[in-house]
This record gives sequence, structure tokens and C-alpha cells, in this order.
Amino acid sequence: MISIRLHPIPLLAAALLLLTGCSSSKPPTFKVTGVQLREQNERASEFLFQIEAANPNGREVPLFEANYTLSIDGREVFRAIRTPETTLRRYGVQRFTLPVVIPAEDMPVSLQIPYNLSGTITYLMPGALAEILFDREIRRPKAAISDSGTLDLTTALLPHPLTETPDPHTPNALASTPHTPHSHPAKPLAHALSGASAPSTTGGTTGGLDSTP
Repeated sequence: MISIRLHPIPLLAAALLLLTGCSSSKPPTFKVTGVQLREQNERASEFLFQIEAANPNGREVPLFEANYTLSIDGREVFRAIRTPETTLRRYGVQRFTLPVVIPAEDMPVSLQIPYNLSGTITYLMPGALAEILFDREIRRPKAAISDSGTLDLTTALLPHPLTETPDPHTPNALASTPHTPHSHPAKPLAHALSGASAPSTTGGTTGGLDSTP
């Protein structure tokens, strides 16, 4: 009697080729729609970059990990890895935020701060085969997120509260501020921030993506 032993690695490689050659799934897209100043004191400033995610597929797409950095004047000042814990609805658009903490020593004196936000968001493609390859860390697709512009802190000096407009399709999601090319006005919180404790500036910390300020 002849026995045949199938090796899992060639089978998975063949499955990967089949997935990449025949899959009709498209990657989600991400774009920055605004920036808000969440907290500020003598040690650090925390900003919330508002992200709009669009899923062009007819099936839900779970987001697995966000790995991103912020640079000011070409110098990296913040790096983080966050766990989104978010699933994009089919053919849907959802919003979430990426927090960024800038230490006081890296914060420019100017009220106009040029920045560059870049990174990737790892997601799970629809389908049982894609899930197997993802769990075995054979194929974990990523989509890029990138934005450059100027943080306008002049509006942060105004004594008006931060306003929110809830998204009826996304509970507790932070509403986006109007997005204009190369400029993101930063809005302050209503309460005083000078006496608040400084947020952590440790890069590489994992945690859920903020959906509320």
C-alpha cells in the first residue's frame, strides 16, 4: 500500500497564489480628514488625527493593527502601534482617530507646524482562505495611510469648546472637522489643560484606537 503525505507549506503556498490570482477583494482606503488638539500642558501636547476608512468590498473587513509615525520638519517625534478593534462595514465609510503625543521639547514655538503622518494599517481580507493565511502569518495585507500639511494652532487659542457631531452609523465615533489641503486647524477642549498630567510619550504602545476625545 502506497501512502502519500501532503506537506502543508507547499499547499499553503499554492493557496496563496490562488488567493492573489483570483481574489476580487479590494483593499480599504484611509485618509486624514482633520486634526484636533485634545490636551496640552507644559510637558506634552496630544493631537487626534481623524481618519476616514472606506471599504469597497461586499463583505466586512476587520482592521488588525495601525503602525504609524509623525514627523515635524523632517524629524520623527512620535511612533506608535495601535490595535483598532474595528470592523469596516461592507461598502461602508467609518471614522476613527489616531492619537499623537508630541513632547514639549519637540514642539515648535510657531503656531504653524508643518508635519508628515505616515504608516500602514493591517487588515483581514474577506474569505475563509484569507483568514487561514492571516492566522498563520503567511499573508497579512496592509494599506498605507499618509498625510502632509500644517497644523494651525491659532484656533486653539479661542475659548470655544470642542464640538462633536455623532455619526448615526458609527456609535461613539469622533466627527470629522472640515479638511482643507495642507492645513488642519486644531481645536481645544473646553476645560483647562494646564494642570492636567502629561500623556504618555512611549512609542510602540499597543491599545485600542480612540473613537472619542
